[in-house]
Amino acid sequence: MFEQLQAALGDIVHTIEVIDIDLDGNEELLARYDELVPVLLASRDGKSSQQLCHYFFDLASLHAFLEQSRDA
Repeated sequence: MFEQLQAALGDIVHTIEVIDIDLDGNEELLARYDELVPVLLASRDGKSSQQLCHYFFDLASLHAFLEQSRDA
């Protein structure tokens, strides 16, 4: 999924943070996402993160999020 994400973002300035909830020890994240991983969250302009997809990488959801970013 990481490679697909990088390719989809292309030259858009971004930061990707990969968190392994099993190794991180963050009980809140484990409780929230345990059965959903992998999960892709995105945020912009310091706003709260929104979940774009889980289980499988959804390129259409990422593109929709990026289009909203361009329109804003």
